Amino acid sequence: MLPSYRLEPIIHLDKQQIAWAELLFGATPGPSLPNSVVEWRKWYQMLPLLVEEALSESSFEMVAVNVDTVHLLDSTIRDSFGKLASYPVMVEWTERRDQQVGRIEVDEAGDYLVSIARDCGFKIALDDMGAGEDAMTRLVALLRNGNPDVIDVIKIDGPFFQACRSCEHVEQVLRLYIAMFSELGISTCIEWIETPNDLELAQSLGACWGQGYYWRPEPLGQLLLETRCAHG
Repeated sequence: MLPSYRLEPIIHLDKQQIAWAELLFGATPGPSLPNSVVEWRKWYQMLPLLVEEALSESSFEMVAVNVDTVHLLDSTIRDSFGKLASYPVMVEWTERRDQQVGRIEVDEAGDYLVSIARDCGFKIALDDMGAGEDAMTRLVALLRNGNPDVIDVIKIDGPFFQACRSCEHVEQVLRLYIAMFSELGISTCIEWIETPNDLELAQSLGACWGQGYYWRPEPLGQLLLETRCAHG
């Protein structure tokens, strides 16, 4: 039996069309995540089947899967990612929130991620920018391996974006971040877009992609229809 999962759409903010989907653990937000290495290994071992099912039963052309630094250093989990090579996959490198990792480990994880992206044709997203302490460390770990084009997307953490609602200085900082990434040729995706005002703000900041409850559930159905029509 396949474990439960959900697909959250990533939307092109200007076109208002679905681009790809993020595959997340659990059928609904907030389930208890695996709490042991053994359980996490089982989850990643199932990813090829989950990705195949997600692609076959939806209009999504690509699926994003998450992995943090510690899991990128696990040899069993690495083997699971190798089995995804035949699928259109984006690997999202996430913040490690419950355990500190050193610079050496982050650099090693970045080296591996760049190598499998090149070998397997994966796209790379740097997740959780603004969430914690290691986002810039992960960014440097990827950039030290080559040109900025090794990174396809940088995802702005939801609470970071939501702080713009109440503090214009946060908005100024975020606007500078997005402009800086854009100059490097890296597009940005803003998480936690929940209202029409959020959508308008995300567009004004210069972000290319968006993700959040604004598109679920009713607007998503219409977007799926429009995306299918656009793709023929």
